[in-house]
Amino acid sequence: MQKQTIKSGIALMLLGLGVSAAHADAVLTFETEEKAEMRISVGHGKVRIDQPETEDDDARFTIYDPAGPSYVFGFPADGMYRRMSGAMLGQMKKAQQNPMMKFAGAWTGEAGTAGGIGCRWAKLNAAGMVTIDVCLADEAAFGLTKDELAAMEAAMSFGGGAYNDMESMGLSGVPVIVRGEEGATRLKKVESASLTRDLFEVPSDMIEDSAGE
Repeated sequence: MQKQTIKSGIALMLLGLGVSAAHADAVLTFETEEKAEMRISVGHGKVRIDQPETEDDDARFTIYDPAGPSYVFGFPADGMYRRMSGAMLGQMKKAQQNPMMKFAGAWTGEAGTAGGIGCRWAKLNAAGMVTIDVCLADEAAFGLTKDELAAMEAAMSFGGGAYNDMESMGLSGVPVIVRGEEGATRLKKVESASLTRDLFEVPSDMIEDSAGE
């Protein structure tokens, strides 16, 4: 189960909220080439990521709480969830120091657009083995607060990867298009919403799976 949790985080790490009382909740919808959608919901000081169903046993949703910080990975089909925080989360961050997980990259000079938001293309690679094209939008385009953007980065960079290395590469922005060997995922739309607090809590009928802690 721990392997499944980590795999889910790595799948999300390239896409990339606390919320003030006067600030509207937000929902970012991304779409794959197969028209499957992934939603990032921001509200009540937390971030929730809903993934499309796949043939793998990956988590269907992730809830990030910056107050912990903690991550909750939900497996509705199995009626259970896994929580990662404290020492377990510290071990994950230590593993991210592995040079093989470090990305290098640079701007290409080309421009793009996704979900009505302009972006700039960059090419990234990890240890010369993995090459990814990513289009980065200016953070101001989303109307999010500084705390929201920081929490989004933390939520999306779980498991390590390019988002963690952006600053060292001289890159900045929110990825709105990610293009790799397995296809592309792009931002479809950004919406203001009034989200319920329950959306950011684990359903009461799900059981915590503590195996592997």
